[in-house]
Amino acid sequence: MSQGIRKGAVFLCRHFHQSCVNAEFFESLQRRIYVTPTSYLELIKTFKRLLESKRLELLTNRNRYLTGLEKLDFASAQVSYYTDIHHSVIAQIRRDFISNPDFEPAVIKNVSSACEGLCSWVRAIEVYDKVTKVCKTNLFERQAKQQLGGTEVEGKVKLVNIRNLTCKNNFHRLKLGRAEKLMSGLGGERERWMQISQQLDDTYQNIVGDMLLSAGVVAYLGPFTPQFRQEVLKDWQDMCKRKEIPVSPTFSLSTTLGDAVTIMEWQVHGLPRDMFSVENAIIITSARRWPLMIDPQGQANKWIKSMEKSHSRYSFQNKSCHLVSSSFEK
Repeated sequence: MSQGIRKGAVFLCRHFHQSCVNAEFFESLQRRIYVTPTSYLELIKTFKRLLESKRLELLTNRNRYLTGLEKLDFASAQVSYYTDIHHSVIAQIRRDFISNPDFEPAVIKNVSSACEGLCSWVRAIEVYDKVTKVCKTNLFERQAKQQLGGTEVEGKVKLVNIRNLTCKNNFHRLKLGRAEKLMSGLGGERERWMQISQQLDDTYQNIVGDMLLSAGVVAYLGPFTPQFRQEVLKDWQDMCKRKEIPVSPTFSLSTTLGDAVTIMEWQVHGLPRDMFSVENAIIITSARRWPLMIDPQGQANKWIKSMEKSHSRYSFQNKSCHLVSSSFEK
């Protein structure tokens, strides 16, 4: 984080704290939002924790996709190389390597495991060329018939050997065909992986602003209604841009901190499907403090009872939920 972004983040934290004393919110709903020093400390701690965890998550996921792309490109190059090997390369392999008794995977393994794989690959190229490009099935059959003029036993032995080699030839052709189909099918997947990798890279560039806004929502905006929450969030996002803090053009708490699989699981357990409820659930699971949920319709009660049922770690009295302990505990 550069010094300029650090100073901007300090200014934003102070702005978040001051802007939550909203007189318009009280006039509209007759509710007061109490902002205390504890809220400010919660903002700082939450921002630090979210920034560290999100950095690690984004870098891990991005590296996974980049590694997958490298392996995909390497496999594609191997298939292409197998289908178009120049005879001079094969001649050099047979002259310099295959004839060498030390050029065996079992021997090379004692020196280097990486070189063992390379040795196996070079030998596979030589075998492929032998059984796929040189040994033509029809030619073998003709030669066998011509040589049957010798003893019957010799002719049959030669024919059996040729047929065995033909089977190997067909087997390698089948494997190569399957490899070509697989690489062709993964062509679209490669494009998708490249797009995801680029998206993760863009997200990482905006991580400071996104995590700062997320920490502000978790620390301050839980009591606000959807309308006021969006108004305050828009003011914060505009301030980020004015202070030149990198932030996503369309910030969303559910996109930044939410996980599609987890959100779906919550909804299966009774969480309402509207975005406001999803954001509230993210605030609950991301905060360090216990939440106080105003729940006149009993939706949060139902959701938590269903989520925690398998843990048997809750108690209920007079239809009010009193958590003894919870998996949400940090």
